[in-house]
Amino acid sequence: MLAFDKHTLTDSPAQITSIFLMPILQSAGVLQQAIITTIDIEPLAAMASFNAQLARLHLTYDKYEAEAPRSLIVKLPAVNTELQQNAAVFRPGLKECWFYRHGVARTPLNVPYCYYNAVDAATGGSFLLLEDLAPARTGNRINGTSLEEAKLALQSLAHLHAAWWAVDPAAEQELVQLMDNFQEAQNLVEQLYQDAWPQFLKRAVFEIPDDIQQFGECLVGRISAAEALLDSSPRTLMHGDFRLENMLFGTRHGQPICWVIDWEDIMLWNGMFDAAWFLGGCLPVEKSDKEEELLRCYHQALTQAGVEGYPWAQCYHDYRCAMLSSFVQGILTVASLETDDDYAHNLARVLAERFIMACRRLRLYELLPS
Repeated sequence: MLAFDKHTLTDSPAQITSIFLMPILQSAGVLQQAIITTIDIEPLAAMASFNAQLARLHLTYDKYEAEAPRSLIVKLPAVNTELQQNAAVFRPGLKECWFYRHGVARTPLNVPYCYYNAVDAATGGSFLLLEDLAPARTGNRINGTSLEEAKLALQSLAHLHAAWWAVDPAAEQELVQLMDNFQEAQNLVEQLYQDAWPQFLKRAVFEIPDDIQQFGECLVGRISAAEALLDSSPRTLMHGDFRLENMLFGTRHGQPICWVIDWEDIMLWNGMFDAAWFLGGCLPVEKSDKEEELLRCYHQALTQAGVEGYPWAQCYHDYRCAMLSSFVQGILTVASLETDDDYAHNLARVLAERFIMACRRLRLYELLPS
């Protein structure tokens, strides 16, 4: 059993009270004598398919205190029970709570301060109370990323991977316990892809080329074999969903900075999946000629952070193999989007275009196990 205290959590942000918040802020040293008088709630997760309730809490006090936060971000389990059940296989709540309690101190990249976290005893979902990073700007895959922000994100990613490079599972037993359902999760992905591929073709917002149709069909029932291509390379702690919506960009002391959020999908695996998921899904097609330059930026930062024995040739090979897995995740994402919504329709289009181009550009068909 993981060493987490477990609670029965509130069902929605609307149930959070000042009586609950004040001891938390006092323990954090940001609230002294002031009393919270009102809590105004601003929902942040607009898409129905989002796997959590996310809201900003606007706080007012009966007196001014310089360090008292004027707003907080709260994250609760999804209301959608089907989403909760599917996500439960991957233990997102336990993973994210573990990271904020134990992983942050070892991980030299920027994350929001976590004031409080707990795990729901019934569902395994987490309750998080986080620093509000506003006015930092959240990334957006439809808009894509500039080269400058892509380099900043990849340098942050390299710092994460380097800190956990060639991690010894024997020394990280609590973390390993979070991954002990790997086979169950892998089986679920196999089934989800088998169902999603025909749905992707049926709902495609543009005509899918014949070679991509053949490639996607060949992946059915072979996801595990494709992922096994990465098993021989060094493992690290990977973010698992390293995309623009899980990053915020801003400045600190006049310098650009990237914060990384949403640690529900952490895994001990090949870190190149993070790089492939980011570049495959977030780099606009018209900037794909910069792919190798950006990947070399990541590799250089990894080396500068102290990683040895991982030459560029292996990095690039692992990246291609990781793009196989990213292609699968891209298909799952596109197939799950409700394309009658304008945002979802546009996101489905750009993700499909980008992963199809990545498939061709990196000649992924050459890697597919027979």
